[in-house]
Amino acid sequence: MNIQKLQYYHKNEVRLIETVHIKWYGLYSLNDFYNREEAFKKGIFAISRVYAKNETLIYIGKTKRSFIQKIRELNKDWIFDESELKITLGIIESPSGESYSEKKVKEIKSLLILRHTPVENNTSLLYHRGQFNLKIINKGRRGLIVKKISTGDLMWT
Repeated sequence: MNIQKLQYYHKNEVRLIETVHIKWYGLYSLNDFYNREEAFKKGIFAISRVYAKNETLIYIGKTKRSFIQKIRELNKDWIFDESELKITLGIIESPSGESYSEKKVKEIKSLLILRHTPVENNTSLLYHRGQFNLKIINKGRRGLIVKKISTGDLMWT
């Protein structure tokens, strides 16, 4: 894991900030998505609606199973025309090859949701402050996902 030390002067504590890299693939139509090699992997995904040439991020999710399995489940619930939906797949890269814990993936998803506020995400808007100090670097074909996000960028009230 790519970990950098950050000095916090609150209560003289030193905390670690972990940098996570996500490689994004997409925008895929639903039909095209099922033919992609990445669809058999797992990670973070974003679903957008493209209507009249305008793209709107509508959902960010995660899956422990393959993207195909998760998207098939979700596909039954969308109120939008399938032809308007586009999928972007995010593979969380680990320099050492180990996989991230379910808790860490949940934190990554939560930070992405907090930053982007997709219209269909209403249950995961709570970020568990203090669990992890994250910096997410998004690369590849990320669509509407911003390039860099950090817990330090958030303003807590």
